[in-house]
Amino acid sequence: MTTTDWEGHYQRGETGWDRGHSSPALAHWLETGGLSPCRILIPGSGYGHEALDLARLGFDITAIDIANSPVRHLRQQLNEIKLHANVVQAEALELTALYESLYWGWNVKHFYSFYKREHD
Repeated sequence: MTTTDWEGHYQRGETGWDRGHSSPALAHWLETGGLSPCRILIPGSGYGHEALDLARLGFDITAIDIANSPVRHLRQQLNEIKLHANVVQAEALELTALYESLYWGWNVKHFYSFYKREHD
């Protein structure tokens, strides 16, 4: 899909992938100590539920989404609660090599294998 296609989904409210809160898998990793504060990239961050939760815990966040609407929304949310994260409108996959950890909410296996590879 192109930027216009993703933005169109947000404009029409067609965001069935958005739970309205962070992934249960993320909550589990945090509760069990499987993930501790680090520099972390969240590609395809959407409205940024995970970015907000991780920023609250002291992670150094870069949240990336290709669509303008969720990027604007996340920036506004961060500003309102006075937290910081680097929020970028871009094609996320171009930047993954620059980060220690990758949180990709829809693909737990990919995240886990990336995280283990980088931290073993």
